[in-house]
Amino acid sequence: SGTTGTFSGAVSGTTGTFTGDVDIADKIVHTGDTNTVIRFPSADTVTVETNGAEAIRVDSSQRFLLGTTSARTDVALIGDPYFQQEGLSSDTGGMSIIRNTNSAAGAYLVLGKTRGTSDGSNTIVQDDDTIGSILFAPADGNDVNQVCASLTAIIDGTPGSNDVPGALTFQTTADGGSQPTEKARITSAGLFGIGTNAPVNLLQVEGSAPVIAIRDTASHSAYSNGGKLYFQGKDSDGNVKTFGGILGVSQSSNNGQLRLQTRTGGTLYDRLTINASGATGIGTDNAKAQYLQVGLPKAQPGSV
Repeated sequence: SGTTGTFSGAVSGTTGTFTGDVDIADKIVHTGDTNTVIRFPSADTVTVETNGAEAIRVDSSQRFLLGTTSARTDVALIGDPYFQQEGLSSDTGGMSIIRNTNSAAGAYLVLGKTRGTSDGSNTIVQDDDTIGSILFAPADGNDVNQVCASLTAIIDGTPGSNDVPGALTFQTTADGGSQPTEKARITSAGLFGIGTNAPVNLLQVEGSAPVIAIRDTASHSAYSNGGKLYFQGKDSDGNVKTFGGILGVSQSSNNGQLRLQTRTGGTLYDRLTINASGATGIGTDNAKAQYLQVGLPKAQPGSV
């Protein structure tokens, strides 16, 4: 007995109590399971091995490494992450968060931000502060430091107590580029901007000669619908109805029509049709005149 002691060989017993440090040169081995150990392979480093192979490492910079013994640096150009995971399969290269509860609630992944300078701070953020980002960093043959796309949440307005207006931004990196730039944004007002970070309409598209395509990928015979744009609203009973629409219609394999519709009763009628030759028909979808032909309105099959 005594306050200190040095042992050589095996020491056995059922329990042990130490009031000071226990010095171990290399590893702690699980009894009867010698390929499961806790090791101290180098200065300021702790590892856990299972089945004879290293599973977890905390390195000298206090980074937690799962599936790797060497930390990557400057990942996605943001620094040296304190949690790093690597693997060779979907099992070791993936992460899941699963919630089991008899309710509608699901799992959470929370990214937080304060303007504090110490752990545990709640110092309020400011307008345009980035709250969190998901970065996608592919290997370029040298490293995984470049980002090809990202999703970012920012403050979109003046925050206050229990009042944190936010926007969601979408960034991609152009071919030949080195950094992602913003391509789309959903503002705190719910406005969706493509090519603009300050939309003033529910959907706003900006750019050099911007194009919006409504594409029907099914194969169509002549005079079948190829794409639709409907204008809907609620009637006096609160039921959603389609009040009008614009249709693209195949006239033949290489020709098309544009039709304007309005609703009468429960049916949409073709009111105006511009065919492949540029002839315009009012109340007819088969205008023969060079410019304008008027006929009786035709109901559109499958009205909504």
